[in-house]
Amino acid sequence: MFAKERLEDIVKQVEQDHRVYVHDLANRYGVSEDSIRKDLTALEKEGKLKKVYGGAVSLRRNPHLYSSKDRKRSLASHKLAEKAMGLLTEGERIFLDISLSSEALAEEIVSSGLRLTVYTNMLKVAEILSEADRVDVTLFAGKLNRERDGFWSSSAVEQARRFRYDQAFFGAVGIDLETGAVSTYEEEDGLMKQAVLSQAGHAWLFAEEKKFSEEGDYIYADLTRFTGMITDGTSYEAKFAVLEQNGLEVIR
Repeated sequence: MFAKERLEDIVKQVEQDHRVYVHDLANRYGVSEDSIRKDLTALEKEGKLKKVYGGAVSLRRNPHLYSSKDRKRSLASHKLAEKAMGLLTEGERIFLDISLSSEALAEEIVSSGLRLTVYTNMLKVAEILSEADRVDVTLFAGKLNRERDGFWSSSAVEQARRFRYDQAFFGAVGIDLETGAVSTYEEEDGLMKQAVLSQAGHAWLFAEEKKFSEEGDYIYADLTRFTGMITDGTSYEAKFAVLEQNGLEVIR
């Protein structure tokens, strides 16, 4: 294999596996580890990956904001919501964050017939739960966010701090399994999430696999702040095992 072909193949491996190791690549291509390190340095300069100790990882993407009108719930969101339903108990007080998975969970709650008290700052969640006779809904209101799918602002944050929640469910723009950083787009959204986190008995993070390679502009929490995360991820079992050893429950 020529050097150029090797570089192209390394990029494919990083995109596929999200992380590669110098030792494994050297064995794969039958070259020295020094050669692989030089390859990784060259690819990093081209913006194709990021070098880390012992290998390289894929670059984290910061997806652009898009109109909430164009947002479509994925199959993953529904699967995460189904898993989250198994955590709910009759009579609990829960919070649902602005998230497509929260929308899906709201629909699951309506179908379940559970008696719950639900707090949210997401308009769609409140609308869906208005169909559930056994669910009391409180919508934290304030300044409508730019995507018009919910509220955050200082007044909404102040409301959120006045309640306690048995369980709270959060979305994220990005989740960095290496550093533990959990991020979102806007500071205002992050402050709202932090306010609820401070009052939640159990905090759960919706974690679609794609979130592990994306990042937002504002870090609102560390993974250690959550009781656990609910994921459809299948490519990070080794990392999940480390997180579980450190007390984070991973539901998958």
